[in-house]
Amino acid sequence: MSVIRANQRGSLILEVIVAVGVFALFSVAIGGIIVANARVVTSTSLETRAVALTREAMEQVIAIKQNTWIGVALTSPNSYYTLTTVAVPTPHYVMAPDPTATGELIEGFTRTIVMTAGMRDDALKLADSGTHVDPNVRKVTVTVKWNDRGRDRTETLVMYLTNWKGE
Repeated sequence: MSVIRANQRGSLILEVIVAVGVFALFSVAIGGIIVANARVVTSTSLETRAVALTREAMEQVIAIKQNTWIGVALTSPNSYYTLTTVAVPTPHYVMAPDPTATGELIEGFTRTIVMTAGMRDDALKLADSGTHVDPNVRKVTVTVKWNDRGRDRTETLVMYLTNWKGE
């Protein structure tokens, strides 16, 4: 009878060792999933903020253009701008030239706004590079750059504005 109990004790210890090993293996796997999930959440959060910054700038440029076409006047062929708040007569944004072309730093993101003259091809269709400059069209490019765990990331939004009112 004592021989059977010794075998049972040995197999019980072996079962405990196997169970602890399986638990450790699953714990490491689940820990890896949690870490990977945290990285994805952080990256997605940064990308969402970058998209919001590009859209915010584009909406402000559109609002400036709707107020007056002169608000989106070109200071040079490739004009860099930043958005600046003016309080008089009521608080509003204006586009201020950015002579350094470095953009504005916002919470770890760098946002640049570039405005160029609208170009048309020989068929008078809008084109990135054409033969005809259209004084009633502006190409606005908003770019937001940031660093995500050592990788440089970029979000870009491009829009054409037109002076359809003929101001």
